[in-house]
Amino acid sequence: MRTIFLSLLTAITFYAQAQKISGVAKDDNGTPLNGTTISLHRTTDSAVVKLAVSKENGSYTFSGIKEGNYKVSASNVGYKTAFSDVFTVAASDIILPEIKMSKAAAALGNVTVTSKKPMVEVKADKTILNVEGTINSTGSNALELLRKSPGVSLDKDENISLAGKNTGNKNEQGCRCIE
Repeated sequence: MRTIFLSLLTAITFYAQAQKISGVAKDDNGTPLNGTTISLHRTTDSAVVKLAVSKENGSYTFSGIKEGNYKVSASNVGYKTAFSDVFTVAASDIILPEIKMSKAAAALGNVTVTSKKPMVEVKADKTILNVEGTINSTGSNALELLRKSPGVSLDKDENISLAGKNTGNKNEQGCRCIE
């Protein structure tokens, strides 16, 4: 009997000191916001006491809250963070007025997409050397570019070999052209 009395007294004390806070998060049009992060803050130091996420109907609930002064903040992607007025938790549960969140006016700036070809492209029937935009391409002729290229070697007679495979003799201009 004494154990039951102590358990009942503990439960009453717990429920008397810990209350429930609930509310709804909506946008400017009154549409409930699902997945909004709701934070309960102490007003004395703005520390976050508890976090919740709004349900499909925009509702959220905090339970087990001790007496004191609090405020609620709501944040969601694409919306400005909204705050409730300061309220006091005392002896009864609290239902907060709905929190209205306005869209964040963020415009995406101009986007420039650039691409760069790899310096060496190996295909089934040929190897392509892209020298455009490389430091090697400034002030060089084709033969000098080939000398600087990876995997390309020239012998004393300026015959070109690519990775050890001879590609043939040079033409009148000093290189073998591939079309």
